Amino acid sequence: MASSSNIKSLVKLYEDRICGGQRCIPIRRFANFIIGGMETCAICIDDIQHDNNYIQVCECKHRFHKDCLYRWLLGKRKEEMTCPTCRSQCFQNMFIEGTNSKHGVKITYKDGYSHTIYEGEWKDDKRNGRGKLTWANGDVYEGDFKNDKRNGRGKETYDNGDFYEGEFKNGKVHGRGKETYANGDVYEGEWKDDKLHGRGKKTFANGDIYEGDFKDDVYHGRGKFTKPDGEGYEGEWTDGKKNGKGKITYANGDVYEGQWYNGRKKKRKLS
Repeated sequence: MASSSNIKSLVKLYEDRICGGQRCIPIRRFANFIIGGMETCAICIDDIQHDNNYIQVCECKHRFHKDCLYRWLLGKRKEEMTCPTCRSQCFQNMFIEGTNSKHGVKITYKDGYSHTIYEGEWKDDKRNGRGKLTWANGDVYEGDFKNDKRNGRGKETYDNGDFYEGEFKNGKVHGRGKETYANGDVYEGEWKDDKLHGRGKKTFANGDIYEGDFKDDVYHGRGKFTKPDGEGYEGEWTDGKKNGKGKITYANGDVYEGQWYNGRKKKRKLS
């Protein structure tokens, strides 16, 4: 690994060059100077580990430690918010308010590269506590964060008009919650990794109701499906279809109880 004094000398050498009227440090040559091509944060002159503790910014795609970049930008005027490496003005759409200490600080952060906005609490340079995250497509999450991800209880509103309120785990809908769809359908129950999974109840806008087991977004296990006219099926399901033992009651009062296969009554073999 190159010494700190050699790196600083190299930085000065490159910063003495003029590139199109702007001071610059070509990141490719600077990175190649570090043995093995290890990327280096131009602010603290230290290695960048490829984990969640760095930010890649704008079209120039230079990377920095999160904490370093926050300190670099805090207190600067809009025209002064340039890339620390190439001095390009790629932060016009990025702002940070507050003081970036390690714990409990509310910061508004707009990422000019991914166009997401976060406003809320941080801990150890990660989103932690209560916060609000807005994506470029209009989706909005407001609730608990832990280790930089949606964790705990929260509400997420989607650009198509759907919204979910309930539990999250590691950035996904997970646990118990309720989703209300733009078309009037409502699901309330258990979730796993963004999918309906476990016990739940889905009420459709037309009055149909399914209550029972779900797996990977479909009816799977035991459940009851009823219609407003009184027709209903109660029994076993596989991959969203009647499968196994079940009972269906028709609107006219007729009843069939027996085996089902792939959504159809299973024919009995003639002896």
